[in-house]
Amino acid sequence: FSFTMLEHSQSEEVCHGTFKITRNAGDLDYFPEKLVAQWLWQQYQQETAVYAFDYELGVQKLRHAYNHLIEKYQIDTVLLIDGGTDSIIFGDEKGLGTIVEDANSMVAAMGCNAPNKYIAAIGFGCDHFHGVNHYNFLENVATLIRDKGYLGAFSLTETMPEGAAYLSMTNYLNEHNRNASIVNNSIAGA
Repeated sequence: FSFTMLEHSQSEEVCHGTFKITRNAGDLDYFPEKLVAQWLWQQYQQETAVYAFDYELGVQKLRHAYNHLIEKYQIDTVLLIDGGTDSIIFGDEKGLGTIVEDANSMVAAMGCNAPNKYIAAIGFGCDHFHGVNHYNFLENVATLIRDKGYLGAFSLTETMPEGAAYLSMTNYLNEHNRNASIVNNSIAGA
């Protein structure tokens, strides 16, 4: 989901509320998707499109958008990335964080045509800004482990190529965007 005013981005709308963002998209005050495409070009000379979904898409339209991209690119795996951990909830926690976006994405993905669907919670600690108690997250992961629904954990370090690239991208976003991302900077700081 995007918090960018995508309809003003001069980008191709590939289906309702879904935009194909390239490094040459229009200029907006807040446009991290374009900055990621620009960073990929500068780092790897790789012409890449970033698909962004309008924040207000509901489950049915988001599922349609997912299926459009799945068909177009013959995708077999959908990987949802939660910049925090509030997607790993059961609903009875005291602080639920910002679950609307996560729930919308998860329900849409569960019904899409890709055979493999996963969620990765990559920003442990970030959600304290939204009132999430990380004890609940750890307790919920323990439940997932017990129920064979947890696939594991891994870490990136700044000495790994992927970790160095993430830090480089975060620095690029910070330099070119007035609104620094709490999530990206928390992950980079860790």
